[in-house]
Amino acid sequence: GPDPPVQRAMWMAVVFASSHLLGRGSSALYAVGATAALMVALQPPVLLDLSFQLTLAGTLGIVILMPTISHDFLSGQRGLSGAVRDAALVTLVATLTTMPLIALHFERASLIGLAANLAVTPLFSWIMLGSAFTAVVGLVSDGLAAIIAWPLAWLPLRWLVFVAEEVAQLPGAGTTVQGFGHVHLLLIYAAILVASLRTHRERVARWTRTSDSRDVAKATALLGRIGLEVIPELRGCLRQVVVCGTVTAVAATLWLSATIELQDRLLVHFLDVGQGDSALLVTPAGGSVLIDTGERSHDTLAALRSHLPTNSRRIDLVVITHPQSDHGEALWAVLEHYDVGQVLLSAYVERTAFGRRLVDLLEQHDIPRIEAEPGRQIELAGASPLTLDVLWPPARGLPEEYRDNPNSTSIVIRARYGNAAFLFTGDINVEQELDLVRHPCANGSQPCELHADVLKVAHQGSRFSSSTLFLETVRPTLAILSAGADNPHGHPHDEVLRSLAAVGATSLLTAEHGDISLATDGTSISVTTER
Repeated sequence: GPDPPVQRAMWMAVVFASSHLLGRGSSALYAVGATAALMVALQPPVLLDLSFQLTLAGTLGIVILMPTISHDFLSGQRGLSGAVRDAALVTLVATLTTMPLIALHFERASLIGLAANLAVTPLFSWIMLGSAFTAVVGLVSDGLAAIIAWPLAWLPLRWLVFVAEEVAQLPGAGTTVQGFGHVHLLLIYAAILVASLRTHRERVARWTRTSDSRDVAKATALLGRIGLEVIPELRGCLRQVVVCGTVTAVAATLWLSATIELQDRLLVHFLDVGQGDSALLVTPAGGSVLIDTGERSHDTLAALRSHLPTNSRRIDLVVITHPQSDHGEALWAVLEHYDVGQVLLSAYVERTAFGRRLVDLLEQHDIPRIEAEPGRQIELAGASPLTLDVLWPPARGLPEEYRDNPNSTSIVIRARYGNAAFLFTGDINVEQELDLVRHPCANGSQPCELHADVLKVAHQGSRFSSSTLFLETVRPTLAILSAGADNPHGHPHDEVLRSLAAVGATSLLTAEHGDISLATDGTSISVTTER
């Protein structure tokens, strides 16, 4: 089925449209508010989800602002057809009411986004209806569906993408908004709410102007009319505030209770970044470590906003396990949006062009670079410190065939918090796994401690990793596989899943579950998933 953000947007649209189709446009605000409150009650953390906030802001904006803007600016205009006017109006309102949230979360605002939206708004109905019709035809004939998909779905979608790409290149397409905070957000939305009240005041004023106050009978009728119109509306508003406020307060209390319960726990989030890797570790003291960034910056930034402490703009340590785009491409975006303390790279990172770009990027941002070497420990302080042990690759003595393969030089880290351990393996191959199992650890005569409660499976579950001996040595209870849905590589491979099951590990895939979040007090580990 659709992802949770799509489901939420769908339900909002259905509730809003149903109110108008049933002739109950006046109750749309109540319906949308109740739907939002119910969503929060069922899943309290959704309150902090940006997609939910944008959906709610856009929908409420349409419900509240459309009458005001239509009355003030479009009344009396006959030149535009109703459909075109309404489409433009909806686009304007949605842009206005979501722009403050975008500025808050992204610190950017689009000066020409409204014009771009207007250019593609007429296509939305075409795309939805055309796609739905194509899907129905596809149930009967794949060949016929492929033919009609081109004009009904592909062509308008291609135009939409073209407009977005071209507009993004124009001057002023994106402007940095620095210092925009929650106070500014509240002031803007308060101003929007106050402006929307003008419509109701104008109605009362019109009643007054059309009545003769010297006529007691007319004055009485006027008061009765105002009472009949205003009092039910006020009662309706009060009911909306009480019902929605109560449900939201209960949901917020539940969410706050859960948050307080997690205050002494390490949080480990395996982020759904498609075909790539990214994991975020957050300590109870607010320290953070990002192990790989994935390739798609918008996915990574959205996940970081969801899982970092509220309003946090700092990441203490970023680890790029090896210089490949599916593990490090989004570092550019991370450095643009967050204050990064230091970055851990392997000694072999500059043997590839991508790795040299990474090093140049760090120099441009004046960010310290740490070289990974077995035996190095990095500790994030706290009542129960988080310790990162670097296990691979050796800075010296590595065979030449390993050095020229970025996967073979992936940084392997074992993270410890109390008695809980997490093993991050990058994209190492079977050969490196066997080296870790058999060869002495740095400055010792025994192999490295590899046992971990949670294993981030190497190379998205490739058949060239996850050897039986390695898995039997690690003995994970939980295995996380980060790979894109329906990826061309067939990750994760079936034999890897069977090998994990054979050692008693439960496998969770980001392609199926979205973000996978673990919480541990150092003894037990709890698991929650996005879907």
